[in-house]
Amino acid sequence: MSLRTKWALGGVLGGGALAGLLATGSSALAVYFARRVITPVRQRAADQEVLAVIREGSGRQVILAATPDTIVDG
Repeated sequence: MSLRTKWALGGVLGGGALAGLLATGSSALAVYFARRVITPVRQRAADQEVLAVIREGSGRQVILAATPDTIVDG
């Protein structure tokens, strides 16, 4: 194998490694921006008022104050 062929092969391998590194970096940046910028951090306030806890046999029923979160069916 000639010296020129060795250098060409090294350049191809180095270029491929650099392209793979750039692809990995851009994918990591895409994931970062998708999680931080596009999708907002979701934090719910824990301000539910418990009005009563009713014990029925081996189970319990919790009565909460009416809020938009507590009046949803389900």
